[in-house]
Amino acid sequence: MSLYDNLTITKYVCAAMCGCWRRESTVNPQIWESLIPCAWDYEYEYTNRGGFGLGQWTNVGSSHGRLWNLHTYVTSLGYSDGDGYGQLEFVVAEDYWTPKSEAHLGYQNLADFLQSDSTSLDDLVWDFLACWEGVTGDHYTERLEWANKILGYINEHENDGIAYAWIGRNGYLSENEIYNNSMVVYQYICNHDAPVPPTPPTPTTTLLWLIIAMKKNNERRLKPYVRN
Repeated sequence: MSLYDNLTITKYVCAAMCGCWRRESTVNPQIWESLIPCAWDYEYEYTNRGGFGLGQWTNVGSSHGRLWNLHTYVTSLGYSDGDGYGQLEFVVAEDYWTPKSEAHLGYQNLADFLQSDSTSLDDLVWDFLACWEGVTGDHYTERLEWANKILGYINEHENDGIAYAWIGRNGYLSENEIYNNSMVVYQYICNHDAPVPPTPPTPTTTLLWLIIAMKKNNERRLKPYVRN
């Protein structure tokens, strides 16, 4: 079972996410920021080190922040830290989304964004960058350009019958490798097509506490949003 089984996600949303992740990680689940491995409880100091994985999760303001939660969650479910499928599952489990007044589409939570019916990459990239990554406008043009490239690649190859597999290492991926991993993301979150992931063990008290804590932290960030 995957947390995506009950979600309907379009290739536009997928391309927007991957366009942003291309800037963060070259869509690489095994890369460390600046290629410098850190401890999972390393507190981010804005020195270009400490981010990991597809979304370059970091511990901002705490040694047990988003990076620590990523590590704890994926390993508790039997994935390795650099497993892209585990990280994609964490995206949904973490349920991280901070509504911003400058967002274009006005979604109040991650699930609504993921199931958006918008075909505007301009808006989808902008909102994912603002509300999930929390850095409104950061290298937006570059992220949008890549989202368009990735969408074009998906359109060209979505029916080619290839089962794409992750490419990962602590290094920057080439353009072809970025497209490959974007297709892995597309097949998993949009088509629910992927090798069977590890069978999750019975959740431990620690894991259950972590899930509850992540949701409570996300709820505390939510503020009423009024769209003009």
